[in-house]
Amino acid sequence: MTDSELQVWKGKKVKSRPIVSVIMPAYNVAQYITEAMDSIFAQSFSDFEVIVVNDGSPDTDDLEVALETFRDEIVYAKQANAGVSAARNTAVQLANSRFIAQLDPDDVWLPEYLEVQMELMSKDPTLDVLYPNTIIFGDTYDSGTKGMTLSPSHGEVTFESVVTQKCTVLACVLARRDTLFRAGLFDESLKSSEDFDMWIRYYRCLKIRCSLTLLEIAPNLMLRLYNARDRFVYRADTKY
Repeated sequence: MTDSELQVWKGKKVKSRPIVSVIMPAYNVAQYITEAMDSIFAQSFSDFEVIVVNDGSPDTDDLEVALETFRDEIVYAKQANAGVSAARNTAVQLANSRFIAQLDPDDVWLPEYLEVQMELMSKDPTLDVLYPNTIIFGDTYDSGTKGMTLSPSHGEVTFESVVTQKCTVLACVLARRDTLFRAGLFDESLKSSEDFDMWIRYYRCLKIRCSLTLLEIAPNLMLRLYNARDRFVYRADTKY
C-alpha cells in the first residue's frame, strides 16, 4: 500500500499521544458499526484513540454516514480493498500508542473492558497479549453461551495449545504495539484466519494470556466458522 493509495483524516478531538489505539477494519459493516463505536466511547477507560480503516468497502457511502457523528473523535482511513489483514496492519501503523486494542465493527464492548484489560496488562510488564472470554447473544440457538464453553482455554498459550485448540486466541485482543511489529503483523496474503496464523507463527516471541474480562462482541471468528451474522457477548472475568 503506497501513501498515494491511502487517505487519512484525523478528527480535531483525537488525542495526540493516547495509551491505547482501538483499531477497526471496516468492510460492508455500515449497519453494525454505530453500535460498536458507541461501545468504545462508553468505556470507563478513556485514554484512547480510535482508528477506522475502510478497506475499499462497497457500502462506503452508508459507512461514512454512520461514522459522521464520530468523525471529530476518530482517525478515519480509506484504502483500496486489500483484505482484513492489510486493513489491520494499516491501522497498527497509523497508531500513536503503546497498546493496540482490536475491535471489529460488528462487535461491541462492555463499558469496563479496556479498564480491566489495561489493569491486567500494567500488572505484568512481560505480558504481550490479552484475549477475552465471550458470551453469545442475539437471535441464535446458543444465545447466552460463553465462548470458553465452546472453545475453552486451558493452561499456557503455546504453539501446541493453539494448534490442538486447547487455547483459542481471538482476533479481538489487547496487545503491545511493539510486540505486534516484532511478531511481523498480519499476513496480508490471507483473507481469513489471519489471527490464528499470527499466533501459531509467532508464539515464541509473544507472552499471551487469556484475561477472562467481560465484554460484548459479535466476533468475526464465528462469522467465519458459521458464515452467519450471529451476535455475541464477550465475557472476561477478572480471574485467570
